[in-house]
Amino acid sequence: MTKKKQILIVDDDDSLRKMLKMRLTFSQYKVLEAENGEEAFEVINNSKPDLILLDIAMPDMDGYEVCKILKDNPETRDIPIVFLTAIGGNIENKLQSLMVGGVDYIQKPFDGNDLMKRIEKILYGG
Repeated sequence: MTKKKQILIVDDDDSLRKMLKMRLTFSQYKVLEAENGEEAFEVINNSKPDLILLDIAMPDMDGYEVCKILKDNPETRDIPIVFLTAIGGNIENKLQSLMVGGVDYIQKPFDGNDLMKRIEKILYGG
């Protein structure tokens, strides 16, 4: 039996984390949660996720900073990061997310089926 893929949700919106956790768990993923960057680093150190869904606008440290720190660390640089954010989807924000190391940029509100397809493509190819 193959090990369930782990996805870390980093978002300060508790209701969004709960909704995503239900959806991902239903799709057979193991879900980890963090409500800010510091908590995310703790979770990542204890349990290296296969993919991170990362909000940009969070208190203390934004998602761009979190991503930069993860990409500068040899232990975490290969974890794919998908920015999932309510910040406008203009070209500058999308470019910045790619420049700091993100693999995708999804704007809230998002289509759940589209999100699942993107996650599967990142984790399993295709």
